[in-house]
Amino acid sequence: MEGDPRVDTIMWPIMLAIKRHVKDSDAITEIYNRAYEAIMNSMDVIDTSAKVAAKQIAESAKNLQRAEKAEAALKDERDLSDEFYLLLVDNPDTKLRADKTLVDHCARVGAKRGGGE
Repeated sequence: MEGDPRVDTIMWPIMLAIKRHVKDSDAITEIYNRAYEAIMNSMDVIDTSAKVAAKQIAESAKNLQRAEKAEAALKDERDLSDEFYLLLVDNPDTKLRADKTLVDHCARVGAKRGGGE
């Protein structure tokens, strides 16, 4: 197995401690290798977790963009609805006068269209 420089750096003081307290060279090798594998596995888990977290962050950013876009579209639709209401009811320059039920109906239909998307 090829070594990892990050793990080799971590393992240096471990090797010194093993050699200080263990005299059998086979035991030294076995203990060192098991510790090395444990650190490698831990680093693999950390790397995998970081990749998953990065993917989740990217997905959250996409969801936020979609939500902001939908919110802007809803605001535009509400603004158009307000303009339509003003044109029909509040604009003295127009001869059109809307019946309140028609305006209420249009508002309900607009709310259903905007809320369902």
